[in-house]
Amino acid sequence: MAAVGLDIDTPSPVRAARDRAFREAVLTAYGYACVVCRVGLRLGNAPVGVEAAHIRWHASGGPDVITNGLCMCSLHHKLFDRGALTLSPDSERVWVSEQANGRNLERALGRFHGRKAARPNRADAVPSSVFVAWHHKEVFQGRPRD
Repeated sequence: MAAVGLDIDTPSPVRAARDRAFREAVLTAYGYACVVCRVGLRLGNAPVGVEAAHIRWHASGGPDVITNGLCMCSLHHKLFDRGALTLSPDSERVWVSEQANGRNLERALGRFHGRKAARPNRADAVPSSVFVAWHHKEVFQGRPRD
């Protein structure tokens, strides 16, 4: 491997361990339904297509605490992580980026702009304004649509 410049004796970087309870706490707090579109599918008793999204990414030091989590369907989680959508500073509303575009945008995302985001069923699970502000600064693309 030295011939191609790879040092196979170098250990892999250590990744921070994830708290497995984070996922369950977030999904439970939102009733297993996406904060954006309210999709909440199950196969038997197992949730399908909903995920616990970090507001401040785990890879960027975001902790596995419930106030840093949102329950999102797979599509809206991906769009959130790419900066196509975010929450308003008070976390009450969904904001869609003016830069989001494409076929089926309105059906998949645009129609949710300005709509109330689903609220958690626990007061201690409301998203932290610190994490939401981080998402606005570091992830959200452009400005909210008009």
